[in-house]
Amino acid sequence: MDTFLIKAAQLILAFAILVIIHEFGHFFFARIFGVKVEKFYIFFDPWIELFKWKPKKYFGGFGKTKNIGNDNTDGESAEPVKKKRKKSFWGDTEYGIGWLPLGGYCKIAGMIDES
Repeated sequence: MDTFLIKAAQLILAFAILVIIHEFGHFFFARIFGVKVEKFYIFFDPWIELFKWKPKKYFGGFGKTKNIGNDNTDGESAEPVKKKRKKSFWGDTEYGIGWLPLGGYCKIAGMIDES
């Protein structure tokens, strides 16, 4: 019984590695050509996911306004200056792990769902 569980775990791990490599190919080429990738998931998540992570939610976004020049002597406030947004390769995507180990998916913006 122990060898069966070890072999099953090895099979799931090998399958996960293959799915990651395959889906990363979709992700990589979409980002190279400037297309936004909305989701990158390992395994499927029909209703709930085991793990979900969105980098901008936890590390903050770029492009916030900053008001400089509040110390004007003429009483007028300066216009807010918008910071330049750095183009993020990883930051616009939601990453996750589903619970159904049958594949994975990479949701690319603008793709039509054919199901």
